[in-house]
Amino acid sequence: ITLISNEAMEDRNKFLDSKKDLKLATSESAISDLYSQVKKAVEEKEALSLKVSELSFALKKKDSKLSNVQEKKEFELAEAVKVTTMAKVKEYKHSFDFKKEMLEYYNNGFEDLKTRGMLAFPSLTSQESNFRMILPQSLRRKERMKRRLVMRPLAQLLWILKTRSILGLRRKAIRRT
Repeated sequence: ITLISNEAMEDRNKFLDSKKDLKLATSESAISDLYSQVKKAVEEKEALSLKVSELSFALKKKDSKLSNVQEKKEFELAEAVKVTTMAKVKEYKHSFDFKKEMLEYYNNGFEDLKTRGMLAFPSLTSQESNFRMILPQSLRRKERMKRRLVMRPLAQLLWILKTRSILGLRRKAIRRT
């Protein structure tokens, strides 16, 4: 996540430096990238969950017949691994849920604009780039909620991807968000 966040900030800075509008292809590739991220997070979570269940089973078997010091040390080590693995599972689950939520939000906005025939949006002037003129009420409400939250770098990346690729907003409009 930290790596993605760093890349996100670099990507954001590159975009803010350039004045080119991004086309529909960018938004489609962003969605497919997000899908692959979610899929990867699910696979990692499932692998860790399996590891946790295997460790739990091994611990239950060992617990009944702990005799010498060496076995006790092994047991404690296995228990520590189990605890850290459980923490990783929670972390992956959080990451997966977060990415999934952002993907749904991204797709909803994308579909809504597509049905209203607004994907072939012309380049907007700074006066025209007001969100109220472009977004439907439900998306405006979501956009306000996102502004109130202190967004993490990954969330910022996804928000920037959504606004710049779907709405084709220019530099000033992005800064306002």
